[in-house]
Amino acid sequence: MLSQESIHNNIRKKSGKYICFLLEKNTERGKYLRRLLQAENLSVLSFYSRQEVLEKVNDTTQVIIVDATDYGVDYAAFFAELRQRSPGIAVVALLADSSRAYRQHMLSGGADAALAIERADELLAAAVWHSARKNTSVFASNDCVEQAKEGIQNVKEDLKLFERQFNRRAFLKGSAAAAAVTGVTVASPGKMATKALAAGDGTASVKQEQIFYGACRANCFGGCRLKITVRNGKVVKTQMAEVPDKRYNRVCARGLTHTQMMYSPDRLKHPLKRVGERGAGQWEQITWEEAIKTITDTWKKIRTELGNNSIGFSHGTGSNGVLTNNGFHRLRNLMEATCFYCNYDSNHIVTIGQCLGIGPNYNGNEMADLINAKTIIFFGANITESQPQNWHFVKEAQENGTKLICIDPVSTTLAIRSDIHVPIRPGTDAALAMAMMNIIIKNGWTDDTFIKKSSVGPFLVKESDGTYLRFSDLWPLPEGEQDAIVVRDKDGNIGVPGRIPDPVIKGSYTVNGIKVTTAFDLLVNRVAEWTPERTAELCDIPVDQLHEITRIYATETPSTIFTGFGPDHYVNGNHAYVAIFALGMITGNIGKPGASTGWPFNLGFNINAGAISTAPGSPIGPTLPQVKIPYIVENKQYGGKPLELRSIYHVNTNPLGNFAGRQELLQAYEKLELIVASDWRLTDTARYADIVLPAAHWFEVEDIHSSGQTTWTAFQEKAVEPPFECKSDWEMIRMLAEAMGYGEHCSYTDSEMLRMACEGPGPEAFGISYDKLKSEKVVRGALPPGKTYLYGEDGVFKTATGRVQFYFENPQPDYLYDPVNQKINPDEERLPYFEPPREAWPETVGSFTRKPLAEKYPLVYTSERNKLKTHTMFGHNPWLLELYPEPIVKVNPQDARQRGIADGDYAKVYNDRGYVVLKVVFSSGVRPGMLVVPKGWQADQFKEGHYSDLVGNLVDDYRLNNNYFDTLCEMEKV
Repeated sequence: MLSQESIHNNIRKKSGKYICFLLEKNTERGKYLRRLLQAENLSVLSFYSRQEVLEKVNDTTQVIIVDATDYGVDYAAFFAELRQRSPGIAVVALLADSSRAYRQHMLSGGADAALAIERADELLAAAVWHSARKNTSVFASNDCVEQAKEGIQNVKEDLKLFERQFNRRAFLKGSAAAAAVTGVTVASPGKMATKALAAGDGTASVKQEQIFYGACRANCFGGCRLKITVRNGKVVKTQMAEVPDKRYNRVCARGLTHTQMMYSPDRLKHPLKRVGERGAGQWEQITWEEAIKTITDTWKKIRTELGNNSIGFSHGTGSNGVLTNNGFHRLRNLMEATCFYCNYDSNHIVTIGQCLGIGPNYNGNEMADLINAKTIIFFGANITESQPQNWHFVKEAQENGTKLICIDPVSTTLAIRSDIHVPIRPGTDAALAMAMMNIIIKNGWTDDTFIKKSSVGPFLVKESDGTYLRFSDLWPLPEGEQDAIVVRDKDGNIGVPGRIPDPVIKGSYTVNGIKVTTAFDLLVNRVAEWTPERTAELCDIPVDQLHEITRIYATETPSTIFTGFGPDHYVNGNHAYVAIFALGMITGNIGKPGASTGWPFNLGFNINAGAISTAPGSPIGPTLPQVKIPYIVENKQYGGKPLELRSIYHVNTNPLGNFAGRQELLQAYEKLELIVASDWRLTDTARYADIVLPAAHWFEVEDIHSSGQTTWTAFQEKAVEPPFECKSDWEMIRMLAEAMGYGEHCSYTDSEMLRMACEGPGPEAFGISYDKLKSEKVVRGALPPGKTYLYGEDGVFKTATGRVQFYFENPQPDYLYDPVNQKINPDEERLPYFEPPREAWPETVGSFTRKPLAEKYPLVYTSERNKLKTHTMFGHNPWLLELYPEPIVKVNPQDARQRGIADGDYAKVYNDRGYVVLKVVFSSGVRPGMLVVPKGWQADQFKEGHYSDLVGNLVDDYRLNNNYFDTLCEMEKV
């Protein structure tokens, strides 16, 4: 091997120019690369530090090869400094193949090529030659050619990769090789790949770009409108697209990275059939005809043997498109198959509907109204991470003088930016809200007018059975008359609310021998036990802080309560939300500018989804809870009737990556005969399927996005054709329907189905038609145009009583899955109530004793939203992985040090159900006794285990829910 000095002298003699090669001193990698370049007859000058390189590079330097495998230096700044010294220099960066996520960063930072070091022996010479073409004297000299005739010929062969014109087929076929040299995989259409796309099919001319419009349809509540740039049949860029209301002109990092998913090397290309054990990852490619026949032959056999309900369809929120989300229901209903409701956040979503009713914007004022609030309380919400596109509404309100109060056990970004952070003990939200009501009532801060007019407060509750006093309890009910609830005024007059203008809301009475108490008084009595002192101890907060936040909320009005899904994830979450919503009811902070208690979410009432989910005259299959799949499979019954589940078809969902009780679900899946999944890539669920169907991306189909917090309905134009053998979810359903004998009901194109969804009374009421939506591309959602929407402003609440409800006279389980053993306590469910979490209660506080399991597992497991992911979507996106490369666990340093764990160590988090190995990140913002794991990862991204294995199928019989946080665990260093 030549010495550094001899190499230097040799180069100076030949040309006076040299290649600079940045290496760590005396590393094996450095020695290998030197030998490699010498074998290719390329002269190398080795420098040992960044500073030495900068000192020696000048305008005679032609190419520099930078070893960037230990990524961490600010290479963009380094490359800029190099070019200041040598403007014409070409830069080739070497990266480990495992660091492919950084290649695009290298290119955007100024490298001319970014090469996988594992393929350096094949392609380094080609990369150097290509990068240096603008100044080729060293490489083109006769001297060099004579010395390396054979090597240069190999280089020229490699360079065909750069010089040929790329058509669509050639681009896809050659993408892997192109990625190795340029660092731009098919998923990163920039630099070289962008040039190749622009080149077209065999011509050197650049074709004109096309612009299409659509929306980001992930379940982050955003629905941000997107501008999609297409060049020669490829999406090369996504940007924010404007809506008429500029307040909603936002897009986050996820919306800018769709090209990474569309052109990912991991994109599913063909139908796959499992050939090994479930989950082993052994597949064979099959045709669509084979896939459809395999599925439908099995379905027909199951239906004959066990009945229609034995086939299930599982759906989630992987695409909030009208057709994608509803089309499969058409076949499911025709087959009378079972639909499994996901139960993601039932504690929140179902409870809020019962308490406040559901309107076109669910039950909250639209997001833009936050600017009118003087106080905003966030209960278990982390909007800066989960809804970054909406944070500006909150920040603008704060800059306008609004007080922000964040109630969260963890010091999140939102908590830090709020005026007051209340770091309560996990799972104590109900107690806190009841104590706040107690203080409000004692201080006379209630809105009695609202309570009388718009709540169940004046309704008289019978002592005997807890139901409301009705007309029929007092007088014979006239024929044809509805049995109305009655109220009482202070003079003892009884009548329906419309005829008693000033009903009492306090007191107990005897009416016609029937003992009754007002519903409001029952609430007063329920919250009275939650004194500030008792609650402060339970919630582990200062009692002065409890008084302060209550006063601010009740007196510095209008006030808004913004709920997140933090309280939802405990078995007692239902009780927490009833108490939280009751706060808004008794203070009248509902239906006014700046006063909202609910969840803003445009439900798209201007779209008739039912027209596509159900064929005229078809039956309706049953809807059952996803969380009870293990119960159904084990017991072969549901609701006291036989039901043997044998097959599940998954669309827009990844339950094995997102649901609680993963181990129980896996055991149930093992007993099924056929599991089918349609998706873009092999998710956790798809890896466990028998048949996997490659789905089209959102931009590869026509659809409508009509839900989210933007209040706008956006038309999704079909920007490009699906690649390979990918198909839209509706096209898959059409093929399955044809094979099952329902073809005539599902023979419509995507456009025809969407046209149906834009017809009927709902769309007509909002002036919507398919042609108008397709032409205008974006219209105001199912909300009145020209004004900010306020839920309840008109006094209409679509609940069982037509009023907001903090009392429920006849609580019933959402799902009666086991009539014999399923029990609820009506007294606990009628009013706000507190009980500790079912498992995650590791301490004894007051009369509430610690759970026995805490002796073995003393840490409470929780997760948090990750602004770079939506559930498990975007989780393998290389651009986003640059910012968040691996799963972590946030832990208080105190807890970690007690276990001998240092910041940056890897730790095993475990309990009796399972375990996962995660990188430890110290955070003083995490309460001692807690762990916080940012969500959004899948099995292949963990070093070992899976975090969903920690969480059990722990539910309450009243409200079935995925209770992720009601979990205890322990951790140890690995």
